[in-house]
Amino acid sequence: MNRKRLGIVMGMMAALALFLGVSVATSEEAFANPPARPHIWVDGVLYNAIVPLNPDGTVALPNIPDSTVPSVAELETTDDLYVVVTNTTTALVSGSAPGDSDYNGGRWIPRMVTPIGAGPGYELTSEEDVMAAYMAGLVSISGAGPAFLCPVTSKVS
Repeated sequence: MNRKRLGIVMGMMAALALFLGVSVATSEEAFANPPARPHIWVDGVLYNAIVPLNPDGTVALPNIPDSTVPSVAELETTDDLYVVVTNTTTALVSGSAPGDSDYNGGRWIPRMVTPIGAGPGYELTSEEDVMAAYMAGLVSISGAGPAFLCPVTSKVS
């Protein structure tokens, strides 16, 4: 992996870990204080998700085999998860959720979405919003980061 791609991947994982509330912790600390449940926007609806833990209590983020180089098979069984980072917020956005025929169980390929200039000026809450902002030149979207598991469970009430 070249240095630029490695830097992008590391930056994406750091942003995602920060958003998920991941910190380096001992096994006891992780089980006593599991990460907050992240929320993921899908088609303008906010969903809960689960951050899986390893048996030792650490967060299992990059946990799909060979996650640094997604294969065609992995890309067909994963969904894009847009990590939208602005000066004030970080949001997760996807185009699929449980019940959708194309939902892949929370197996994600993260893509960083960064505002260009002032950005879109509105919250991106669907894959359509992300793509519209990208096509309008309001955001940039990075290449794929390492695949990971974070299942969507239910709508936020």
